[in-house]
Amino acid sequence: KEKWLTFHNHKWLTFKRPLTHVAGSAALVWGDRSNLDWWQVKTIIMKGVDTLGDLDNKVRTEGRLNAYNALTESTPDLPDAPSNLYGEGYCWEVELTWNDNSDNEDGFIIYRKSGNAFWEVDRVGSNVTTFWDDVPCGELWVYYVRAYNEDGNSIKTLYESVYTTPCYYCDDWEMKIIPDKKIINPGESVTYTYEVKNKGKMDLTDIELIDDKLGKIATKFNLKKGETKTFTKTVIWTETTTNCVTAKVKYHYENKTMNFKAHATVKVRK
Repeated sequence: KEKWLTFHNHKWLTFKRPLTHVAGSAALVWGDRSNLDWWQVKTIIMKGVDTLGDLDNKVRTEGRLNAYNALTESTPDLPDAPSNLYGEGYCWEVELTWNDNSDNEDGFIIYRKSGNAFWEVDRVGSNVTTFWDDVPCGELWVYYVRAYNEDGNSIKTLYESVYTTPCYYCDDWEMKIIPDKKIINPGESVTYTYEVKNKGKMDLTDIELIDDKLGKIATKFNLKKGETKTFTKTVIWTETTTNCVTAKVKYHYENKTMNFKAHATVKVRK
C-alpha cells in the first residue's frame, strides 16, 4: 500500500513499501551519518530508489525504496535555500525577488500554485534573483522558490502570495518595451522602443516613464484618450540584461497614482 512518510511537517514521498520500511531506512542513514540534516536524508533516499517503469507518473521518484542504495549513496552537497521571497503584482505580470544564500547552485526553480498543487513554472541560472511571471490581471498567485544543483534541490522558501492589479485599471492602459534585437554579441548596441497607450475614457496627465537600468525615459507627459506615444533609447550591453520599465500614471478623478510595469530581456552571447 502506498503511504506518505511525514517528518517535521513535510511530506517526504510515496513508496510502494510499508511506512515502517521508509522510516527504518531513514534511521539507518542517520545512524551511519548522524551529521546529516533531514533534507539530506530525504534526498539520499529519493536518489537511491530503484526506477521502475510501472511507477511512471505514479510517484515522484518513479521508483521503489532501496535501503542498500540509501546507505551507499554519497552525501549530497545541496545548495542553501533562498530566502526573503517577495512578489509585486502588476497588470499582467508578477515580479519575484529573493536572496541567494548559496555559492554552489546551478540555478533556481520557481513554483506557482495551480488548483491544490504547486507546479514548476520555470528555471533561472545561478546568481539570478529576479523572475517575471506572465499571468492574468486581478487574481491571487502563490509562489515558492528552490535552489538546485546536480546533487538535488534545496529546501523551499516560504510561500509568497501576490495579487495582480485589478483589471479595470489594466483595461485603460497599455505599455510595451521592445528591443530591436533580442540576442546580441558583447559590446553590440540595442535600441529599445517604449510604447504607451491610453485605452480609457479619460485623459491621463503627469506620466513618468522610468527604466530601472537606463533611468528616466520621459517625464511629465500627457496622454489623451485613445492616444499612443513612443520613446526610444539606445544602449550597449556586454552581458545579458533584463530591463524593467515603470509608468507612474495619475488618475486625478480618483486622486490616485498607479504604477504599471513591463520588461524585456536581451541575451548577450558568451
